[in-house]
Amino acid sequence: AAFIIMSYPQGDGVPLDLQLLDVAYSNGAETQGLESLTEQGHVFNSMDLKSQVRLLLDTLCNYESVNTEFETMKTLYLKRDLRALYNYSQQSSFPGDKLYDDLFRRLLTDRNRIMAERMHQLLAAGNVFIAIGAMHLPGADGVLSLLAKQGYTITAVY
Repeated sequence: AAFIIMSYPQGDGVPLDLQLLDVAYSNGAETQGLESLTEQGHVFNSMDLKSQVRLLLDTLCNYESVNTEFETMKTLYLKRDLRALYNYSQQSSFPGDKLYDDLFRRLLTDRNRIMAERMHQLLAAGNVFIAIGAMHLPGADGVLSLLAKQGYTITAVY
């Protein structure tokens, strides 16, 4: 939890996912998560303690760089350039580092597969709005590609 909290810049306001959840609640919409907090926590809890400590220390010791990277990613997101966002995310601050390669797999690739499968069930029922983080969308292992492989037609609407 500390790693995730420290990975977001201070003073950036309420995260978009929480804003969307608030709008849904305010309008009486039925809500459902694609994953539980326990599942999200498992991304880190299943790592050995030494790796967890290293991730936290790397984030603390490189906090300015983390903020700069976040701002770059936010700019690419606002430009709606998912390809550039994905390519930027592939440029790890620690290239070739097994720990960070494993983290990327745990945070994105593994979770993308789970989310795409759970989305399939929701989409089949119809009349659904799904919101996920932008980093889960692009790439060969991204949710958009995974949904296309399930037979869905992907179209940008905004």
